[in-house]
Amino acid sequence: MWSSPKPKKLRRRIIKVLKHKESFMMKNFIPQALILAGFYFVVYFLGSHTKQFYLLRLDDIVFICFMILLVFLYLKGNFGWLQRFQTKHRIISDYLQALGAAKYFGLVIFGLCGIAHEYEILTGQFASRGHPTPSMRFAYYMNYVYVIILITGLWRATHKNFIAKYFRLFKNSKTPPHH
Repeated sequence: MWSSPKPKKLRRRIIKVLKHKESFMMKNFIPQALILAGFYFVVYFLGSHTKQFYLLRLDDIVFICFMILLVFLYLKGNFGWLQRFQTKHRIISDYLQALGAAKYFGLVIFGLCGIAHEYEILTGQFASRGHPTPSMRFAYYMNYVYVIILITGLWRATHKNFIAKYFRLFKNSKTPPHH
């Protein structure tokens, strides 16, 4: 008959692995994935104000590279060059993480809105030609949420890197900062 390890011992091993994986994901993968998305946000923003063919193709190439790097990051778990960038340029990496969070939100939510809108078009379920479909109304509202996430992320990075340091210095000194 097949013998299995003792249940308590197995349960402890599983919990230990899950705790380590959760810690790993929070400390390494998620910040590096957000930095990658922040880089993509900057490149996309710089190329989004033109209709020139070669810049649009460059954006497609950058998006494909971003997706490939994201898959490699997930499989590998850590990029040394991103970790060095993170430790060397802490302020820039915080801002890139803020931009990356907004970019991920936009890719997921607006991608889902686009799929739903295409479904409505393909099935011919329009209310009337002059009114936006439910998925497009949802996209309008999500655009506001996108802007709020972008502003909140940038505010968080600014607070962490500048405002909190200022208040810590003010708290530790005896004189007010304006003297």
